[in-house]
Amino acid sequence: MAECRKHGSEPQDNDSNSLLAHDEAIHKSAPMKQHSDDKYRLLGRLEFFHEHPTITYMYNFLWFFILGTLNNFGYSIVLAAARSVAEDFNQLNMLGFVPWANVGVGLLVRPLNVAMERVPFTARFLLNAILMFLGPSLLALSIWTDITFVFCILSILVVGASSSFGESVLLTYMRLYDARSVNGWSSGTGMAGVSSALAYLVATWLEIPDQLTFVVIAFLAGIYVLSFALLVRPRPCPRRADSDPEEAVEPFSEDVLDGLTPDAVEQADPTPAVPVIDRVIAYAHKLWVCTKHASWNGGLLAAVYFFEYVSLTGCAAKAQPADDGSAKTKYVVLQLSYQIGVFLSRSSLLLFKIRYVWILAAMQAVNFAAWQLQAYTKIVPFAIQIPAMFYVGLLGGAMYVNVLYFTMADARISKNHMELTINLITIFICLGITASSIYDLVIDHTFLADK
Repeated sequence: MAECRKHGSEPQDNDSNSLLAHDEAIHKSAPMKQHSDDKYRLLGRLEFFHEHPTITYMYNFLWFFILGTLNNFGYSIVLAAARSVAEDFNQLNMLGFVPWANVGVGLLVRPLNVAMERVPFTARFLLNAILMFLGPSLLALSIWTDITFVFCILSILVVGASSSFGESVLLTYMRLYDARSVNGWSSGTGMAGVSSALAYLVATWLEIPDQLTFVVIAFLAGIYVLSFALLVRPRPCPRRADSDPEEAVEPFSEDVLDGLTPDAVEQADPTPAVPVIDRVIAYAHKLWVCTKHASWNGGLLAAVYFFEYVSLTGCAAKAQPADDGSAKTKYVVLQLSYQIGVFLSRSSLLLFKIRYVWILAAMQAVNFAAWQLQAYTKIVPFAIQIPAMFYVGLLGGAMYVNVLYFTMADARISKNHMELTINLITIFICLGITASSIYDLVIDHTFLADK
């Protein structure tokens, strides 16, 4: 029963009664529908895993960790290589466009996952695998042919689209699992930062061309698909009719796990179609409710991402004196230091949890001010910059994992609202990083222009 998510009983809103009745009719009509996803899920039906929930949790934890690492690896190595890529095109003062392209596209692709709510998760993962292969391949081509900086930015947009879309899909998929499973994913995304920064640092020392590095990364998409295929599905849990309503458990039907195609919905639903206007009203109400659930923690998370990405990119790129010949390598070392901090704090959920996340946001705001001061004055030696950037990563990673955990574990958020709420929180992340990119461009052309 550990794989099953508990929800308190809560009255349904009048505006969405018709839609809820519509959904219940679908689930009752086709509760055990076989999906094409089954042939990709190699271990999902092994009874051994269903009879040993602890082993199942640990097994899935491993694959969520690997998926998190693979999903964010390309994105993270682009951040580590940002200064080098900008210098390849002699556009160092346009460095802010690199993290923007890497993340800003998430404002478009994350809502796409919301629109694909009825599309099976396997199809969404395969779509992301294609993006994961195309992004680094196009980026390698842009550097190899030295076409234009614009083409390079467009290639990074594809890399960022894969990371953002993949994160949105995986987090909404994880709502079907134990809320603690988010620790596996978040640890994996932290490991992506550490391993990618370390890999790029080694590649820099060995003088491996950037284009070759990105070509190798493109082929990680195959491992990504295999990792998803090896996940074990949550076991369906029957509702106990005699249990306390607060302890009632929602069953996981095949339809809940993978969604129905529009044709299947039409065939399965014996009731008349819900009028379009009723659907619009019901969805607007659902959006409003989910926005209220996501706004506080999502807004704080956006602020933390804004503070840390300004520190990590624009300020770190100009933290060394202009005549420092090792500035490029030092930038990568700072990236690695940051990613180690992120990895450790994103892996901390099993040890402790931080409910009052606004404290983390306030502490990150102090870092934001300090790193701008360093970029302008360059008074702090590099040896102190390393632990300072590590601290930035600690706060950012802790904020990410705690916001996601407390959202997924919040019994006030119904099963019908959870996916959209999580998607809205990931959109807040995009807003924060997009704002940081705009801010980077402003300071690079104002008080840091000649620094």
